[in-house]
Amino acid sequence: MMKGQGISVARRLFYLRIIAANEYARVGEEIRVGDGLEIGRDISCALVLHDDSVSRRHARVEQGPDGLHVVDLGSGNGVWVGTERVKDVVLRPGQRCTIGSTVFEVCEEVPVMAAAAATAATLLVNRSAIDLSELSAPDEPATQAVGFVVRVVVGGEIVMRGQEFIVDGPEVTIGRGADCGIILDERDVSRRSAKFEVVPEGFLVTDLGGSRFDVVKAVVAHRGAPYVALSPTRA
Repeated sequence: MMKGQGISVARRLFYLRIIAANEYARVGEEIRVGDGLEIGRDISCALVLHDDSVSRRHARVEQGPDGLHVVDLGSGNGVWVGTERVKDVVLRPGQRCTIGSTVFEVCEEVPVMAAAAATAATLLVNRSAIDLSELSAPDEPATQAVGFVVRVVVGGEIVMRGQEFIVDGPEVTIGRGADCGIILDERDVSRRSAKFEVVPEGFLVTDLGGSRFDVVKAVVAHRGAPYVALSPTRA
């Protein structure tokens, strides 16, 4: 946890998801990394892969500020990112690596508030508990951030996980239409799906009648502030 003037801010956490494997039943399995884990064929590893192409102690994975730090522990067949064999790499959300016949994707934990997204037409989400004005230097006037960032945490067919949209004003409309501030060119996104608006209490999310806004979920963050999660979905 990061702390400032008695205020605790949760750090970003990442985990692994198996998206391909020789053990088909494990596809979709999610592995929490915690303070770090080893991957290998040996039963002493936190994540055991039953694969002859995997070394007994193949790789170690640890949390990093921007993703997962993967280190090859001297394996015979290596750790691969695409067609490149790597010994030490930081993988960000959406990036993949291959160990033996298992392909892993790095995912980011969605903050708790994302799970509480409402199905109502309007949703108010409080800002982070941190007050930016309290972090200002004593001789600097407190300023209120207006712009914010919308970051995709679950992608679609075209809009990719991790893609960010910088909003300079206090509000933005999201949808497939060319008149939207953020254009999500996905076939299952309505022309005008939703509006994100900065209000004194936090973020106001208004459903504009989009029928399938759950295709691309978003995380909204004030610039320089911890992420505030918004997942406005419809039943």
